[in-house]
Amino acid sequence: MSTLDDDVGGFAAILALCRRWHALCLADPVAAHPFEHQLHAQHDERLAAYLSQALGGAPLYTAGYGDESSMQRLHAGNGVHVALDEACLALFDRALA
Repeated sequence: MSTLDDDVGGFAAILALCRRWHALCLADPVAAHPFEHQLHAQHDERLAAYLSQALGGAPLYTAGYGDESSMQRLHAGNGVHVALDEACLALFDRALA
């Protein structure tokens, strides 16, 4: 039985999506803000590991980076940013296309 991770092409395809999304965000005046600062040097790889695992792939994120709680703590407490969230989601849709 295949997983969603398998169906979308696995880690390599998700990593390509993350890299495309990151590039689109950097080029957007609204979405660029969180990507312009000190991101982890392997942010795209970490995000791809997280998404791949969430879609049923290998436990790459929890094996190498932390658990769901640690990921939530990294991104919590920054307040509500409606315009930023909407811009990032629209760019994620573009990256998927």
